[in-house]
Amino acid sequence: MTFATKPVSYRIGVVFDFDDTLVPDTVDALLASCGIDACRFRQERIQPLIDNGWDKILARFYALIEESKRQGNKITQQYLAKFGEELAPFNGVTKMLEGDRRRIELTYSLLFSLPGTPLLRYGEEIGMGDDLSLFGRDSVRTLMQWSDAPNGGFSTASPDTLPRPTIAEGEYGYKQLNVTEQQRNPNSLINWMEHLIRIRKQCPELGWGKWQILETDESGVFAHSCEGEGKAVIAVHNLSNKPRTVTLKSHKYTHLTDLFGDRQYETLDGDLQSIPLEAYGYRWFQVTGMSQ
Repeated sequence: MTFATKPVSYRIGVVFDFDDTLVPDTVDALLASCGIDACRFRQERIQPLIDNGWDKILARFYALIEESKRQGNKITQQYLAKFGEELAPFNGVTKMLEGDRRRIELTYSLLFSLPGTPLLRYGEEIGMGDDLSLFGRDSVRTLMQWSDAPNGGFSTASPDTLPRPTIAEGEYGYKQLNVTEQQRNPNSLINWMEHLIRIRKQCPELGWGKWQILETDESGVFAHSCEGEGKAVIAVHNLSNKPRTVTLKSHKYTHLTDLFGDRQYETLDGDLQSIPLEAYGYRWFQVTGMSQ
């Protein structure tokens, strides 16, 4: 969060701090609160500045400042503070996916198989929840839940001296959801996550290899390959809630060996015309044969 937004409101930082994957919805809400058509405002006020070489964030700032002047300096510090307080904070991944283990695994499998460096926030490895009574991003920054000890094992200090409260009640409370408990359970999310990370480390081509999207015969299935130094990995993810049998339309890869998946599947034995996937299923393959 930027220093400029922090004294005003924790939540208003969302308007300017994030990229266009999150900004539009929040900016649109701010514009709507001022009685402005968001789509038209973007087209007529923001986009011309961008077309003239302005940075997108600066263009957004400037257009909002000018609009505030047109409305008699309506968008004041107090106005932004009130707007920020009324914003609903963002849920963490686990709550966004309603605790559905299949979709949680699918999401992280896709994240770890895509190019670049995957990033986990602390607590995601055990599926920690969030506290929506806290301001803005503090809602997903509750204390790490290490055990079922007081304060989730984070500290022996008095709860009222902690920097943030722990999640103590409900299905996401530290007494039910914590690292120690999950480490004892071989089927827990943290053990699944450790397995995922180990497999990822065995496939460096996923991070720095040349990648491409692979065409399939199922619109709800996303497949891609990553190649590097003569090796290749293919990942196939079923984004739909129904089982699918998918065909890869590429003829480059002639033999695939399962590396990782949502369950144990039968070996393909060279048959790339019918790759079965469960609902929200995923499979990573090591390519052991490629045509020239």
